[in-house]
Amino acid sequence: IWVDNLQVYGSPDYFVQKLFSLNKGTEVISMTRNGLPVSGQDSLYASSVIDQTKKELVIKIVNYTNSMRKADFMVDSKLKLQTKAVIQEMAGNELKQVNSFKEPTLVSPKNASATFKNKQLSLTLKPYSFSVIRIPYK
Repeated sequence: IWVDNLQVYGSPDYFVQKLFSLNKGTEVISMTRNGLPVSGQDSLYASSVIDQTKKELVIKIVNYTNSMRKADFMVDSKLKLQTKAVIQEMAGNELKQVNSFKEPTLVSPKNASATFKNKQLSLTLKPYSFSVIRIPYK
């Protein structure tokens, strides 16, 4: 976090740490892409957990490449997930992009939405992005 006499802003690292700390779960859920755990194939990393307190499935995805990635993810869960997903996404056009007093939210979480259907989440991930997807369940 950077501060001067008039302003304050968070660094991209701060926002990533904040997203991880606010999106913890209580139980790990299996998530795959092309039948495999999402652990670096095509520069994509992902994990999924259930937040039993908020009754939501929480998915975290990283696209560590300089290009957009279209990806379909399968979630192995017996939960009755709703179809609307809420996304918080951080992305930069280049790895060295940072926030500043002139652009304090250049690399910070932006809200979006997506549709979750038949245990499948289809997304287009921005370059150098970190996304947190929350899907409520009954």
